[in-house]
Amino acid sequence: VALKETLLKPIVHGLVHAESVATLVTDLVMGHQSMDRYKDLLLQILLEHGGVDLLSYKRTGSGRNIWEEIKTIRTKRNHIVHAAQVASKEETALALDVASNVIETLFPSVIAKMGFHLHDGYKICADWKCQYDGTPFENIIKDT
Repeated sequence: VALKETLLKPIVHGLVHAESVATLVTDLVMGHQSMDRYKDLLLQILLEHGGVDLLSYKRTGSGRNIWEEIKTIRTKRNHIVHAAQVASKEETALALDVASNVIETLFPSVIAKMGFHLHDGYKICADWKCQYDGTPFENIIKDT
């Protein structure tokens, strides 16, 4: 969910230039069944626009790429939701570690690649002037 909602969905939405259909196209492409169908397209979009290759990126200490880990977690999540299975401590830890990595490492990296920056770790900002707040250039920049 973190990958889809924080990285892929905003990029796909932003790539559709007609606002009137952007949400429709995004919802169609990002739907559950479509994620598998459009995997190659979505991964390429994330690579080109976000600078992240999920097929080669590995979390520290993991032997698998993060895309494989996400697929494993998604499968287990579906078994929990639809078949009332229970996650083991290891599966729970993996899900939390992967989600944390997506939010704390990949998300800021993608935001920076797209020319934005974060405030408080999660607020996306496109104002280049704020990076000078608290510096000697602050007053000069504010007048521009």
